[in-house]
Amino acid sequence: MLVRKMTRRAALRHGMHLSVGGAMLFGLGACGESDNRQLACNEPGQLSDGDIGMRTSLGYAEESTTPGEECGGCTYFTAAGSGASCGSCALLPGQVSSKGRCNSWSAKS
Repeated sequence: MLVRKMTRRAALRHGMHLSVGGAMLFGLGACGESDNRQLACNEPGQLSDGDIGMRTSLGYAEESTTPGEECGGCTYFTAAGSGASCGSCALLPGQVSSKGRCNSWSAKS
């Protein structure tokens, strides 16, 4: 049986390749994700990068994961019309989903 010794330099090189490869796969998996999460009530290209950044910084998601806390029940939300699933928010640019939620959610009084 032939056993080759691996030098520290070779081990570091292999580890670096694995790290870079993993980072690339992670980056490709997230490619375009932030844009898609913002588009349920907005047309593609309607929101600028700054608008998307603002929505992301406030933690906006198209679907709330917190029971009982949805945009439709938030004080900042205004429905587009009766039965409409989209509306506007006083804090976020563009249209928002009535089923969404952000970190600034506040119950209607």
